[in-house]
Amino acid sequence: MGSYNYYKRRRSDIDSMSTDNQHMRSLIIRRHYGIQRLNQAWRSAPPPMLFFVEEGKDVQLHGHLLLPKPLGKYDSVECMTAEWKLYMTKHAKCLSRQRPPHVCSVTDAVGLIGYLTKETSSQRMALDVMASNFVSPSF
Repeated sequence: MGSYNYYKRRRSDIDSMSTDNQHMRSLIIRRHYGIQRLNQAWRSAPPPMLFFVEEGKDVQLHGHLLLPKPLGKYDSVECMTAEWKLYMTKHAKCLSRQRPPHVCSVTDAVGLIGYLTKETSSQRMALDVMASNFVSPSF
């Protein structure tokens, strides 16, 4: 129960949430794309990922993640849901086991971006720029 309370407190801190998002990014890149570290220049460029941190009215801070179409065996919503419930909740302790992650495919990109950036203001940006991978030109 002590570790649950520890991560419950961490989910209330925006800086801890960014650190946890960076750990999630490393797990996703390693598991889904076979890239061990981001600083390996000889590998192909990592896929773009966008992490958003949202403050709910009745819930704690929570995150949203936008991924491109996954590779290989993770190409369906059912496979990705099983992967996140089994593997990611085991290896990323920042994920709650009582409320498993919700996975869905996106059909309306404009509406989604509007939803994710609704809390962006001049004082706060919803996009987590420390954990996100942006599209980079290949040289």
